[in-house]
Amino acid sequence: MAVSEASLADSGTVRQRLIAALGLAVVEATQVEDLEAARIANEAVAKLLGTAGSEGTVDAELVDLARKRRET
Repeated sequence: MAVSEASLADSGTVRQRLIAALGLAVVEATQVEDLEAARIANEAVAKLLGTAGSEGTVDAELVDLARKRRET
């Protein structure tokens, strides 16, 4: 693991730390071929990125990179 849990605990807001931890979980789950766990962690990241927190909500744009590459 490139980033330790201790360094995650010391930096950023709670939301940023959650996103970082879930991002690591996606990588780790993928490495051991637990794609269901990776998908769930990825969806949680998307939900956290899709809301602004206590100030209100902001829609996050999801991009299909494969489709964008085909279109260009």
